[in-house]
Amino acid sequence: MDAKQVAERAKVLGKAATAGGVKPSEDLLRSTKIGVIVNRFKQNEDHEVAKLANGIVKKWRDEVTRAKAGTPTPNGSQAINGN
Repeated sequence: MDAKQVAERAKVLGKAATAGGVKPSEDLLRSTKIGVIVNRFKQNEDHEVAKLANGIVKKWRDEVTRAKAGTPTPNGSQAINGN
């Protein structure tokens, strides 16, 4: 996968993640490398961008941790681990 494809997927997944449409799984994050891309934005000079990226990473980390533990998500549904 080239850089352009990764960037396109990052854009789509970023929108979906902030809208709550996609439940991140460890497999999804690893296969798309979206976490690497979003993590880079945590160092952005624009503090709003950095803050948003930090929030997305935290949300994804919490979702993956819940999925591994098999605990319910805050809305009461069971987390899906993507397997």
